[in-house]
Amino acid sequence: MKKIILINQSSGYLTIDIVNEFAKRYDHTTLIYGDLYISSKEIDPTVNKKKIISYNRKSIITRFFTWTIATIQIYFQLIKYRKYEIFFFTNPPLSYLLASFFKIDFSILILDIYPDNLKNFGIKENNLIYKWWAKQNKKIFSRSKAIFTLSTGMNSCLKQYVSEEKIHVVPIWSDIDSFHPVPKEQNLFLKKHNLEDKFIILYSGNMGFTHNVETIIELAKELAYCPDIAFVIIGDGGKKTILQKLAFEYQLSNCFFFDWQPSTILPYSLSCGDIGVVTINEDTSSLSVPSKTFNLMATGTPLLCIAPRDSELNLLIEKHNNGVCFDKSHLNEMIDFILDIKNNQIEREKMREASLSAVKYYSSKNAELFYYYLNNQ
Repeated sequence: MKKIILINQSSGYLTIDIVNEFAKRYDHTTLIYGDLYISSKEIDPTVNKKKIISYNRKSIITRFFTWTIATIQIYFQLIKYRKYEIFFFTNPPLSYLLASFFKIDFSILILDIYPDNLKNFGIKENNLIYKWWAKQNKKIFSRSKAIFTLSTGMNSCLKQYVSEEKIHVVPIWSDIDSFHPVPKEQNLFLKKHNLEDKFIILYSGNMGFTHNVETIIELAKELAYCPDIAFVIIGDGGKKTILQKLAFEYQLSNCFFFDWQPSTILPYSLSCGDIGVVTINEDTSSLSVPSKTFNLMATGTPLLCIAPRDSELNLLIEKHNNGVCFDKSHLNEMIDFILDIKNNQIEREKMREASLSAVKYYSSKNAELFYYYLNNQ
């Protein structure tokens, strides 16, 4: 009898797609989750669900607190499921370290690579925690059934911990059933906030320490002379207060801040931008592509990306020609790009079509690969 338990503190459509694939093929499937974001797809009703503490990304302190409590809760849940195969997502990042306590098959989907990501919090390679975690990775990864990750850059980084033969790259995908283009005159989010007549520069997502989001406010400052351009900033995170303070100091009336939107509004808020902004900092740029990129592509949004030229994000944009990637210091070039897209409807339409065409390569069919790799070793 095949039994599996999947663990992700922050479970959205990607998790649901993966869980549903296992539920089709396993006799018993359980999901341990902190938050479960239901969009167009419901989780398979046969899946047993176990709730733990929600992930709180408000600050570094709340992140580490909720990660730690979640890991403790997961440990006690796993004691009850000793005979189940385990599928760890790296949220919370500490969770897969629990594999040391259980003699059962397990695999790991690496969404963020730790301890490497600790550099974003000022913890470097010579730190004792960093060294200990790196040592644990080598032990645990070698015991795993498979290591999954999302990009070639992450694959290269993981080779310091485990042989390449055990690593499988599975590109992430968009929730194309939920996200699609919505004309401005039909966009409920824009109507509610009286923004239908604005050219929207949209940032929707986490405002954490791995994102160069301050650049957005600098762009708003330089384009304040254009009354028909609005910067719509949706989400939360450690840097949100910093952005709000900057906007206040600059006396900007073109910046609009909103909290996370409910699932019923998200298809409208995510499709409201004439340009979508995606950011990632230098330390993690070679390790991942933010998942919001693919959902913005599904809405047909041209992308303004703030990331190094050698980043995974830039490789994606260059491959599909659906936007431009800039170094964070190239403010003037970003302004020129915004004005060009605003004033050149033909170019804007080309990038819109390029995004819609590209997203076809990133479908939920990819979720099947996790089961395939685990059962064809």
